Amino acid sequence: MLRAELGDNYRMRGYYPGRYNGNTLITGQLELRQLIWQSLVIAAWGGVGSVFSPEDNFDTSKILPNYGAGIRWHLNTDTAIRFDVGFGRGCYNFILGLNEAF
Repeated sequence: MLRAELGDNYRMRGYYPGRYNGNTLITGQLELRQLIWQSLVIAAWGGVGSVFSPEDNFDTSKILPNYGAGIRWHLNTDTAIRFDVGFGRGCYNFILGLNEAF
């Protein structure tokens, strides 16, 4: 239960939590947000990540891709409602959340 999990509502959004786990988690992600009309913002992101355990050496062939897009409606400067759809290798994930992913 204390192992690192790849995928959640904030990082690697194309995977559901627990699908991939290990002792070490490495992720990287870039996100672009663009205001399109008053308080409506679109976002697009891409990233990579991997989890592994000490008995497994880091293997570049096990690096997983992640990409997606979303829309945000900013209610005020501190609060936003967001809907994201993320894609990973052989899976996808829909996320409805309050505030930004990061």
